[in-house]
Amino acid sequence: FGQVRGSTVDAPQALNGECAGRGAEKVFSFTVDVETPVCLDTDGSDFDTVLYVRADTCVDAEAEVACNDDRLGVQSQVGMMAAPGVTYYVVVDGYNVSGEFVLNMAEGNCP
Repeated sequence: FGQVRGSTVDAPQALNGECAGRGAEKVFSFTVDVETPVCLDTDGSDFDTVLYVRADTCVDAEAEVACNDDRLGVQSQVGMMAAPGVTYYVVVDGYNVSGEFVLNMAEGNCP
């Protein structure tokens, strides 16, 4: 967990979240050893982000466990309980745009 900075400029536009999407996206993954509350957000990004999480696959929309567009202004935030041994795919997407992003990942409930 921690912070990742990057860009979706020139990234693929292959995925869409249930709540929004259609921009270029970057995908990150994590796994936990014990049941853990997790808070993810894109606070500090320079474009209108969409954030979604899928379990065990990044391409199957039916595996989506969380999705948010605009919880923090035009930035996104999702809170979830991560189960042990499951690989979660975190997708930083845009609402029809791309740009420089900040992905903040922390153990614990979202404020």
